Amino acid sequence: MTKQTIVHVPEQKVVAVEQQLVNFNGAEIMAVKANDEKIYIGVKWVCKGIGLSDDQMRNERKKIQSDLVFRSGWVKLRLSTNGGMQEVLCIELQYIPLWLAKISITPNMKLNQPQVTENLVMYQQRITDALAEACSFKKDSSEMMQENLKNFLV
Repeated sequence: MTKQTIVHVPEQKVVAVEQQLVNFNGAEIMAVKANDEKIYIGVKWVCKGIGLSDDQMRNERKKIQSDLVFRSGWVKLRLSTNGGMQEVLCIELQYIPLWLAKISITPNMKLNQPQVTENLVMYQQRITDALAEACSFKKDSSEMMQENLKNFLV
């Protein structure tokens, strides 16, 4: 039997580099560019935009944090909010459609929250592309040079 030494390499802490509010269907959605070059979306802002109640929002946050698929797709980031600096649950932009698809439209929701039902369907269909287009984070010069080079070579 061969003995192996496992070296634990701590992961770099993900921190917000830039943040902006993006208007989507009359709601402001928090978008964040992090030091890992990924774009994250504030879960609370999406839930509020859909019109979910506080209990429904809490439930969605719990589901995201416990879901095996989302394990590497969410982070808590310190962001500047109306209430000052706060730790905010954010989900990677690419996981938004899957998360929204997992929110069930129940008969109770259809009956008692018709606007929430309508908003949820619209968010499920359109939010990811709209957010990706609307995020206008500044690109650093090396990114711009790479894009220019790609465009030149094509």
